[in-house]
Amino acid sequence: MYNHLNGITKCLPLNEHMESLFKNIIENYLQVLKTKCYDLKSSINIEKLSLEESYQIQHEIIDARVKEGERIVGYKVGCTSKSIQKQFGLAYPIKGFITEPFIYNDKVKLDASNYENLSIEPEFVIKIGRDIVANSGQRSFII
Repeated sequence: MYNHLNGITKCLPLNEHMESLFKNIIENYLQVLKTKCYDLKSSINIEKLSLEESYQIQHEIIDARVKEGERIVGYKVGCTSKSIQKQFGLAYPIKGFITEPFIYNDKVKLDASNYENLSIEPEFVIKIGRDIVANSGQRSFII
């Protein structure tokens, strides 16, 4: 599988079984997004995926969503506390994308029936006025 998201190509070498599994996971997730219906009976066990495989699937899903007209508007960092990392068997925080349809202003009313197992989590939003280039010595600018 290849990913051409934001001009970056990433490829994991996949055997036929893994290619099929990835395709099923991606199609299943995109179907849930469209129908807003999650069927536990048809769910695919993803617990044994590596973090690298999980990121590849995430990129493929985002790539498909962008092709459908969504726009990446931000990035998310999760599992930032050591206790949560330990709970999920991680050594460091994880990252993800935020797309335009999931940004709401503070006055919007959300319909709980549009969500499965709804929970609310506080988020911090930081707007950075310019790009930060990795290993450019800009760390003091961020802090």
